[in-house]
Amino acid sequence: CVCVWCAARVCACVSSREKNNGLSILAVINGFGAFMLNCVSFYANKNTSPLAMNIGGIAKQVLAILLGIMIFHTEVTFNSAVGIAVTCSGIAWYANASYREKQRNQSQKSLPIVQQSAK
Repeated sequence: CVCVWCAARVCACVSSREKNNGLSILAVINGFGAFMLNCVSFYANKNTSPLAMNIGGIAKQVLAILLGIMIFHTEVTFNSAVGIAVTCSGIAWYANASYREKQRNQSQKSLPIVQQSAK
């Protein structure tokens, strides 16, 4: 019922000939993007650990800070630079540790199991 109502509203926005038609289309695109972000987030939560999701969120924040610095030419203080460096090294450390653990688990699964005969 809700989906039918939403579809009707989208069609009404797209088909209307108002001045704000372009704004309505942008709102629909933005809503669809938010919906897809939620779908991807649920899929990621299902297939990873909460710690990995948290690390991903922190990496996203660092990326937003770095893009903000580049786009808006924000002055970077010494403390900010150290904080970004420590955060990036922590993310790299976690990624390396996670990769090594996965490699170790795969090598243990691929080793043949040798049973000793009873004497």
